[in-house]
Amino acid sequence: MVGLLRHHKIEAYFADIVFRRQWVRMGACPHPEREPKSVPAAAAKTPEEILRMLDLHERWLEKRPGGVRGDLTMQNLSGVNLPAINLRMAKLVGCNLANSRLPRGNFRGCDMFSADCHAAYLVEADFTDANLRGVNFREANLTRATLANVDLRNGALLGPAGNGQMAFVMTENGKVDLTRATLLRADLSGAILNQATLTGANMADVNLSAARLGRANLAKANLRGALIANADFSDADLSNADLRHADLRGSTMEGAKLVNCDLTGADITGVDLSRANLDGAKVALSISSLNHDIQRLIRDHQLWAESEGRQGLRATLPSRTSP
Repeated sequence: MVGLLRHHKIEAYFADIVFRRQWVRMGACPHPEREPKSVPAAAAKTPEEILRMLDLHERWLEKRPGGVRGDLTMQNLSGVNLPAINLRMAKLVGCNLANSRLPRGNFRGCDMFSADCHAAYLVEADFTDANLRGVNFREANLTRATLANVDLRNGALLGPAGNGQMAFVMTENGKVDLTRATLLRADLSGAILNQATLTGANMADVNLSAARLGRANLAKANLRGALIANADFSDADLSNADLRHADLRGSTMEGAKLVNCDLTGADITGVDLSRANLDGAKVALSISSLNHDIQRLIRDHQLWAESEGRQGLRATLPSRTSP
C-alpha cells in the first residue's frame, strides 16, 4: 500500500510537468587530465516513461523479475519535488536537477557524473559512495546530508556538438562547485574534494575527517566546530575561513593559504604549519591541544583555586633564567 501511494504521488506530480528541451552550455575542450566522459545525446523522457523507469528501478533494487537499473542520463528534472525518492545505484550522468527538492533522497552509489544540482534542496539526502565528479552543488542545501566516501574530483562531460564533433557540456571547467552551499553537520568523511570550489560554503560542524582537499578553494568558508582530523589541505586556499574550535588534529597543511583565517580555539595537535601561509591569521590554542601533562597541571591548579586550596594542586612553573 505504501509503495502504491508513493507511485500515485509521483504520478500526480509528473502529470503537471512540461519537459523542456535540454539546455546545453558549450565550452572549450577540457584538459586531458580531467578525464572527460563521453555520452550520446539523450531524448527527453516523458513523465510516463520516467514513472515506468522508477518502477523498474525499484524492481531492480529488490531483485524482482523484470527489474532494470534506472537511467536518467542527460535528462532534465529541474524543479522536481520528490521527497525521499529512492534512486540508489541509478545512473544520473549529466542529469539536470537544478532547483529540485529532494530531501531525504537516497542516492547511495549513484553515478552522478557532472550532474547539475544548482540550488537544489537536498537536506538529509544520502550520497554515500556516489560518483559526484564534476557535480554542480552551487548554493545547494545539503544540511545533514551524508556524503561519506564520495568522489568529488574534477569531471568533464562530452556530448555531441551538432557538427560531428564532441564538445564540453553541462559544466564550464569540470570542477565540483559547492560555492555558498549549505553543509551544516553534513558527513563528508573520506570524501575526495581535490580542487573543489567551496568558497563561502557554510560547513559548521561538518565531518571532513580523512577528506582530501588538495588545492581546494575554501576561502571565506564557515568551518566552525568542524571535525577535520587527518584531512589533507595541501595547497588549499583557506583565506578568511572561520575555523574556530575546529578539530584539525593530524591534518596536512603544507602549502595551505591561511591568510586572515580564524583558528581561535582550534585543536591543531600534530599539525605542521611551518609551510603554511599564516599572514594575519588568528591562532589561539585550546587547552585540549596542549601536552597532556600541561593539561593536567592546568586542571589541578584550577581546582585548587576554586576550592581555595582544599583540593587540587597549585601549579609550580620553573622560572625562566637567562642563558
